[in-house]
Amino acid sequence: MPKTDVPQSVETEKAVLGAVLLDNSAFTQLADLDASQFFLDSHRVIFSAMREMAAAGIPVDLVTLAQQFIDSGQIDRIGGASYISSLTDGQPRLANITHYVKIVKDKATQRRMIQAGTSLAEAAQAGVPAAELAESVRVMIPGPESSNGSRPSNLAEK
Repeated sequence: MPKTDVPQSVETEKAVLGAVLLDNSAFTQLADLDASQFFLDSHRVIFSAMREMAAAGIPVDLVTLAQQFIDSGQIDRIGGASYISSLTDGQPRLANITHYVKIVKDKATQRRMIQAGTSLAEAAQAGVPAAELAESVRVMIPGPESSNGSRPSNLAEK
């Protein structure tokens, strides 16, 4: 039976956000992380707000972040001030943030691949020519390249 759960790690997302709240220097390790890579909408909104605050030179902590959402009328959208506070539960470790980011990005990539596969299956069922489907695969799911620049022909080749 196929697994129907969507790839995600809410606890890891919380650890990324919590690490930033505990130490704003964590942003230096988040340069290639995008809000769209978070699974939960509330986490996407929180991360975007953190980025905007940091870009404006506003320190990002429990108080300033909660106030940002209160002022914008979005505090309920993200689960309230208590949810922001819960992001630091368990004291996420700044030393592990690179690993946390890798997990968040990996889960986002898996979700994109599922979405691409679904789109591809729907197109094939709709009668899209095989050549177009093959090109779509190359565009939607860029694969790892081997040392000679070519892609493996199947998942067994790595």
